[in-house]
Amino acid sequence: MSLTSLTRQEIAELPFVKRSRRLSPDLDDIFYGDSCPLIVRQFAIDDLHRLSTSSSGQELAINLRVQRHHFYACTLLAELLGLENIIESASSISSFADLMIHKAFQLEANRLVEKGKLPLVFEDLGQSGLIILAMGKLGAQELNFSSDVDLVVFFDAHRAGLADEFPTFQRHLIKLVQDVARLLSDNNEAGFAYRVDLRLRPDPGATAVVISTDAAELYYEQLGQNWERAAFVRARPCAGDIDCGEAFLDRLRPFIWRRSMDAYAVEDVKSIKRQIQAHYGLHEILVRNHDLKLGVGGIREIEFFAQTQQLLAGGRLPALRARRTIDALHRLAEAGFISHACAENMSAYYEKLRCWEHRIQYVDDQQTHQVPADDLGFELFVRLCGFDDEADAEHKVHALLLAVHDEFSGLFGGESLSLPEGNLSFTGPDQDPSTIQTLKTLGYGQPEQMMTLVKQWHHGRMQATRTARARALLTELTPAIVKTCSDRENPDQVLLNFDRFLQGLPGGVQIFSLLTHGPEVLDMLTRILSAAPEMVNHLLKKPDTLDSMLDPMFLTGHLGKEELFQRLQDRLSLATHIDAVLDIVRDFASDERFRIAVQVLLGKMSPSNADDAYTDIAEIVLTQLFSHVHAEFQERHGIHQAGFCVLGMGKFGSREMTAKSDLDLVFIYGDRDDEVSDGPRPLTAGIYYSKLGQKLIAALTVPTASGGLYDV
Repeated sequence: MSLTSLTRQEIAELPFVKRSRRLSPDLDDIFYGDSCPLIVRQFAIDDLHRLSTSSSGQELAINLRVQRHHFYACTLLAELLGLENIIESASSISSFADLMIHKAFQLEANRLVEKGKLPLVFEDLGQSGLIILAMGKLGAQELNFSSDVDLVVFFDAHRAGLADEFPTFQRHLIKLVQDVARLLSDNNEAGFAYRVDLRLRPDPGATAVVISTDAAELYYEQLGQNWERAAFVRARPCAGDIDCGEAFLDRLRPFIWRRSMDAYAVEDVKSIKRQIQAHYGLHEILVRNHDLKLGVGGIREIEFFAQTQQLLAGGRLPALRARRTIDALHRLAEAGFISHACAENMSAYYEKLRCWEHRIQYVDDQQTHQVPADDLGFELFVRLCGFDDEADAEHKVHALLLAVHDEFSGLFGGESLSLPEGNLSFTGPDQDPSTIQTLKTLGYGQPEQMMTLVKQWHHGRMQATRTARARALLTELTPAIVKTCSDRENPDQVLLNFDRFLQGLPGGVQIFSLLTHGPEVLDMLTRILSAAPEMVNHLLKKPDTLDSMLDPMFLTGHLGKEELFQRLQDRLSLATHIDAVLDIVRDFASDERFRIAVQVLLGKMSPSNADDAYTDIAEIVLTQLFSHVHAEFQERHGIHQAGFCVLGMGKFGSREMTAKSDLDLVFIYGDRDDEVSDGPRPLTAGIYYSKLGQKLIAALTVPTASGGLYDV
């Protein structure tokens, strides 16, 4: 039974079908005759099997594209005529893609073997250790009509005993993958075969297109992210060494399917859902121009509805480890995670959305998921989908989108990592268009670059994000960081400064927890990054300073001189050696100068009051240091009765110091040169006080592990 109001002849005039008929004239038999498209499409499979290396590269590329057009045109007609449903059609397309990918790899590998670039074992990829994993929709055998293919390529050098030789031909293996990607993706007079996406491999910005299984297992064990776990839910060996690929996935099971998950891992999985949840009102769903994949109530919401729940429970319940979305929904129902009615409804919604998605792509084989907005395009969509009329289409599509989003929104509660300005999703390798738009709305001048910057935070390359817990906390915190930076002048630069701050942190868990639970600290931090980025150096040397920013006294103006003196004295009471005194004094001065600078920056203290505050700190530090230096000096040389005075000159003397002022000092001692001190090593007054002054200057100027103090 036909599922469309278009006739075979009208279908034959769709732009994609016209191109296909030109490339493969025998297709006219199914569009203008009564030949069965399911039988005719087998010709493309047979022709693929017959391809050999005798063809030139250009001839091979054209042949692959001709066979794809032939197979897809037949599949299109078979689905529209009701000869197979949309799920069967997607499975057929996926199987054909598997065959073409394997054939392309094998033919290109044979060429490299013939040239002596690859070992003889690559004449049969099925025994070579070369693993080609299909991810995403191809992995689940749910490929849509105009989808790209997500592939990740690994090599198990132990499979064929090539561990020692691998370094000698690794670059040729990389070339093999690159050549196949070009063979399938490049456009020529016959169009393209498949757009190949290799970005789902570990850390794609820093790794080659072929990764050893040893390196991959180490990466996933130490740095694997939850979005990568979600991607592997649907991973499937589709070409190359299938048995080796299955064994590799078996070894990754502890990473993909955790038997137990701590609270942070659970929250990170939940954040996958929250990050993609758009925050605009449901009344804004307009059927025309709506994205059936990424939009509200779209295909991705159903996929993540299933996958996030699979990730949380699949480690304990192997039955939940299904690749196909509909299979996963029914298994979740059988395990009691969702109702059977929910599984049936979401499955039906999924089939409908996939059907409408294919009908959009049938027209011109474009990778689009948007319902046409123009009148002619929408009319064709209505007829292709078999709706009664345009009003019927708008009503049914709108109702289904609302139903899907209602189920999706209830998953894990209604919390969202999005903002009122729009969606913020930094999960996965792709740049989410709605997030780009949100960044523009927030005022970022280079949203694409800023999105790339933020996405790199989650790769675990920097010290602060080495642990899974740190990455989970940062995932939750990221939207707040992006929004708070956007509140400052030149948000792009502020976010870049924030990145520099993250790069310099020795660890992340404590800092990210603090910023999550102390939004006022995040606000102050971004103000510092905006107006005085050089102050970040203090935070990087002493990240625990952020803790002190939670103290209500941090922004309450300058503390009294007596209170500051007592604070330093309390710290110094713990010192057991002069070296500890020097470090404590430097830490104290650095913290207090930082506090004053922040208060001035935020308008909590006037510049004139800051002059007094900086001078008070210098006086307190000088007083305390002199006390300790003098006490240590007396142990060797005793007490001299002449007396000693330190005079402050310049800005120190006039109480006009700044954060970067040095100390202008004059030392004066009493006129009793003929007397000596009473210690074990007695000294005359001139020598005694010269040495004491030198000790004091050294205590003020010598750099320690806590940094410098003052230039004198």
